[in-house]
Parts: sequence; structure tokens; C-alpha cells
Amino acid sequence: MTISTNRKPPTQHFTALYIYLAISIVVLISMIIISFLWNYFNERDQILLLAKKEALTNFNKDIALRYWATEHGGVYVPASAQTPPNPYLSHVQERDIITPSDRKLTLMNPAYMIRQVMEGYEKLYGVKGRITSLKYLNPKNAPDSWEQQALADFEKGVKEVFEITNISGKPHLRLIRPLITKEGCLKCHRHQGYQVGDVRGGIGVSVPLSSYYEIEQEAIYRIIGYHVIFGFFGIFAIILIALQSKKRIIARKKAEEEVYKINSELEQRVKERTIELEKENTERKQAEELVRKSEKKFKDFIMSGTDGFAFYDSKLNLIDINAKGLESFPTGTDREMILGKNILDLNPNLTGTERYRKYLEVMKTGESLVMNEVFLGSAFGDRYITVKCFRVGDGLGFIFTDITESKQAEIQIKADLKEKETLLNEIHHRVKNNMSVISSLLKLQMNNLDNKIAKEALQDSQNRVESMAMVHETLYRSDTLSAIDLKTYLSELGRNVFKNYLISHTVKFKVVAENIMVSVKQASPVGLIVNELIANCLKYAFTDDREGEILLELKSNNETEVELTIADNGTGLPDSFDLKNADSLGLKLVKLLTENQLGGSIEMESKNGTKFTIKFNIES
Repeated sequence: MTISTNRKPPTQHFTALYIYLAISIVVLISMIIISFLWNYFNERDQILLLAKKEALTNFNKDIALRYWATEHGGVYVPASAQTPPNPYLSHVQERDIITPSDRKLTLMNPAYMIRQVMEGYEKLYGVKGRITSLKYLNPKNAPDSWEQQALADFEKGVKEVFEITNISGKPHLRLIRPLITKEGCLKCHRHQGYQVGDVRGGIGVSVPLSSYYEIEQEAIYRIIGYHVIFGFFGIFAIILIALQSKKRIIARKKAEEEVYKINSELEQRVKERTIELEKENTERKQAEELVRKSEKKFKDFIMSGTDGFAFYDSKLNLIDINAKGLESFPTGTDREMILGKNILDLNPNLTGTERYRKYLEVMKTGESLVMNEVFLGSAFGDRYITVKCFRVGDGLGFIFTDITESKQAEIQIKADLKEKETLLNEIHHRVKNNMSVISSLLKLQMNNLDNKIAKEALQDSQNRVESMAMVHETLYRSDTLSAIDLKTYLSELGRNVFKNYLISHTVKFKVVAENIMVSVKQASPVGLIVNELIANCLKYAFTDDREGEILLELKSNNETEVELTIADNGTGLPDSFDLKNADSLGLKLVKLLTENQLGGSIEMESKNGTKFTIKFNIES
């Protein structure tokens, strides 16, 4: 290792330094000029952009007001000196009306209203709005020369005219857009021959630019100041850097002298390091041999594994596969036949599939993928496998696990369950039919009796049988055979009780219920309870054909507790009535079913009618 001794004289270094100094100052000044010009023109653009935004804001305000007025056909306001009846609307019916309180109102059409708003806004804020047309009704809306040209452009399809012009010797930004005829406009302008969609005129706005130019002037002065300061400090920095460079040139000369001294030391160190590297190289080769042996053991493990393994390179060409992995290919596939082939050539059915897209996503993100129950067709022996896909280097690795036996067992279990569900469904249907037969027999017997008490007893028995039959009917029609939706069941049950007692329309039935699922064991006693309570309301709460309402309310107070309420606004129960000592068979049945069958509680309240509240817990 040697170091060159060809060094430039210090004077040559200094000459180059002075040239670099001059070039740097010229470049700096050029950058300052370019920056100033860019900021100057950008500031002008920004000022104009702000002015246009103000114009658009006022334009959109005027358009919104006009659309609102057009939508409502104008507005009626008190007639006054400021707002006299519009002489140009004399053809409009009901232009002037008198209120019941003798107030005189006149119709302000959209143009009339907007013009007043624009005039008021101009006085307050200086921004002037205009509505104009080539076929104007009011001479005040006659266009000036600039507006005439804009209206002519609108007829040619132009959507907006935007320009800076002088108004009364002062600069203004003027913006005008076409005014399209809508259905509401025809109320006042139909006689002019306009149709919906025609360009009827223009609506514009003029924004004074004096204040914006003042802001622009201030910004330009500020930009000039910034650039002068930047130039001063820039030149100062360049000179300072040049002085530092001169010091470094002097210092480098001294450093070069030190290099010669260090050079010999470096050469000695290189020799010593070479010896060390040779030793490290020997140790590395020994480590590589150990890794090679370890990789061989791992490969032997993979190739003899009970699960299938397959590895693909970055282009998804097969680079290795074990004997078990070959079973994921058609019977008789030879390992050497498929090595090196692309995954799409080995399985053409993957092309364009979601499964193939997921493989590419694994290779991209490195996130492993597991696909359960992948079916292999008849060519593979109608087998099911689990596929685990993971990134290996810049390629993909696959693990295939045969789950055919477990999947076939699962399919058989599902078939057995389906058969049992069909049988159970048929049982519910037959039980419901048998109970319906019993209900019909009770009804026939009831129709052959003249004794009112006996007929009511049979009616009650029939309703109880039907309430139990509806449990099996609900199960037969539902998707599940293990639980019943109380809301659906009780709503239908209540309507059925009303039908059996032939109640007139004067008594209403109202249901306020949540969807609550309970077992058949609980649904039957709940149905009997609701049947008895609604029947009692219909028989005793509304005498003499009085009007009323029966409310069925069902809600859950928490995850397990159900609250059922049956309430009426009928005559109520006597003050002396005691639920615990009730001699009615129906109420005794309600109490026994609540406490013994449901394990719940029952409360009664007789105020402005009768209210029964039953609470019980859902069985898990």
C-alpha cells in the first residue's frame, strides 16, 4: 500500500478557491433573482385566486338564494316604498294579496328578491351582484357591453366568463355564469317563450381589487426584504466558507506530511490482518460444512415426514417435494416428472382463482395462509386435505395434511343429523295435527251444548290445546328445532285468542316485544299463561261493548331474565281481590305455571285496568 506524493502548490489551490468564490456569489445572486421573480408572480396569482374565491363565494350565495326562491315560486312581503309591487309581474296571477288581518302583500319573484339582496350586500361589503339578460323585463337588468359579450358566449356553450376589468376607473374582478331556466322560472317568464333548460341570462358578481392590490404591494415589499437579507447572509456565508477552506488547504499540507508516516504503519497492519482473514476463512469453511450436514439432516426429515411438503422458487417453479407431497398430485405422478415445472402447469385449475391470488399475497407479505378442507377431485381419489402456505426465502413452501377420513366422518354425521331433524320435524307436525284434531273435537262438542258455563269451559280448554299446538307449529315452520322466538309465537297466539272469542273491533291488541329465544319446555307454559290472561281480559275487562286495549309487552332485563306483561285498560279487579287466594281455574293455572314450571314470579296491579307482570329466567 502506497500514497501519492504529487501535490499541487498552495498558490494553485488558492487561485481555484477564488474562482469557486466568484462562481458561488454569481450563482447565489442568480438564485435570489429567480426566487424573487417566482415569489412575485406566485403572490400575484394567490391574490387573484383569493379574489376569485370571494367572487365564487358571493356567486354561490346568490345562486342558493335564487334556487330557494325559484323552488317556492317567490316570496310574499309587505308592500312598501322600498318594495313596491313589481310592475313587470302584472301578468302574474295573485301578484298582490291581502291577508285576513288586512295586510297588503306583494310577490317578490326570484330576480326581484336577489336584486334587493345584492344591492344591500354591495352597500355593506362593496361586492356587487348582477342579474342580467338579453330579454330582460326590468330595465335595471339590462346588460352592459361586457355582459352582452358574456351572454353571447353563453349561447355558444361557454359555462363561465372570468376577467379583470375597470369599473368607474377602479380595477374589479368580474365573474358571470349562465342562468338556466328551471320549471319554477316559467311562472314569470313563460310568456317570453322560454322553456326548461334554456339559457335565460346570466348571474354575476364584481369584486373590488383595490384592497387585494394593497395586500399584494405589502407582500412584494416583504419578499424584497427577505431576499435582501437572504443575499446578505448568503454572501457572508460564502466568504466565511472560503476562509475556512483556505485554512483547510494549509492544514491539508501538514496532513500530507503525516500520511507518509502513517503509510508504513498501515502496510504492517495489512499484513497482520491478512493472516487473521486466512484463519477466519478456515473457520468459516468448517462452519459451512456443519451447516451442510445440518441441512441434509433437515431435508431427510422433510422427505420422510408424514405430512406432504413442497417448495417453489420465486417464479413458483417446483424445486423440491417429498413422497407424501406427491399424493397431492394424480395417482402415479413421478417426482422427477414434475420438478422444475410451474405451479400453474401442474394445476391449471388454479389460473385466475382466489386461491392463486392468496398464494401470491403470501409471497408478497410473508403472512402464512391456512386453507382447511381443500377438495381434490376423482383424479386424486376424492380426498380432502389441509393446505398450509408460507414464504420460504423468496419463494413458497406448502404443507399438505390428509384429512379425508375425518372429513368423511363429518359428512356422515351431518347426514345423520339431517335425517334426525327431518324425523323430529315430522313428529312436531304430527303432534300439532293431533292437537288440532282435539281442538276441533272440543269445538264440535262446544257447539252442541246450550249450557253457557260448560261452553266457556270447553272454550278455555280449546284455547289451551291450541296454545300448545302452536308451539309445535312454530317449531315445524322455524329453521331451528331447539328454540322458539317468543315474539312471533305470542303475537300469533294473542291474535288467535281474539279470533276464538269473536271480539269486535272496539278492543285492540297491541304487541311490544323483543326477539327472545326460549326452549320448548319454557315456551309451552308461557303460551298457556298468555292464553289465560288474554282470555280473562276479553271475558271480564270490557263489559257492555266498551272500547279498550290489551297490551302484550315482552323484554329482557338482562342476559337471562325475561319480563312478560299483560295489561288492559278495562274495568279492573275488585279491591278485595287476592291473587294468592283466587278461586278461578285460569288464574290458579297461571300462578302454578309461573312458579312451578318457569321458576319465576308474578305480580298484579289493578289501577286504570289490570296488569300482570311475570318474570322468569331463560334456561341455558
